[in-house]
Amino acid sequence: MASSRTTVLQFTYKDRPWALRVDDICWSWERTPYKLNACKKKAGVDCIHFVAAVLDELYGVEHSKNLKSLPPDACVHNKEGVLAAGRALFEAYPHQRVEDNSIEAGDLVLLGPPSTKTTSHLLIASTHGRLWQSTKTPLGVLVSGYGINEDQMLVAVYRATDKEKWLR
Repeated sequence: MASSRTTVLQFTYKDRPWALRVDDICWSWERTPYKLNACKKKAGVDCIHFVAAVLDELYGVEHSKNLKSLPPDACVHNKEGVLAAGRALFEAYPHQRVEDNSIEAGDLVLLGPPSTKTTSHLLIASTHGRLWQSTKTPLGVLVSGYGINEDQMLVAVYRATDKEKWLR
């Protein structure tokens, strides 16, 4: 049986007033099974719909329903699908790329295979820089630390430009 090594991402965590709200919303999705192109708490969700649903709850809107028109493999199988999914998400929720190795609750973490700079997986940060993701494992939506599998690399971190709206 092959073992999977873990790489630890190096971030400086910045605590923010909305961190516990992000954490509470993510915990409410815990153990929702992975289901491609789905978005229903405790029934099934994929990585992009999970992140979009968390953002929906933070902003008090439902933009994630606009992602339903994406191809079923938008996040995982082809560059065009990934780009379409990213465009739809960032049109709904304005973000900017983080360049200073910091991370705060609500930041979006994009991972991809080491051989390319294509995004293939999306996670969201919560308190203390924990990373939440929807996975194909039996646990579905789960929280992890900064560790990622060796078959992934950090592509980028994006931060919402209007997080003060989350404090309503």
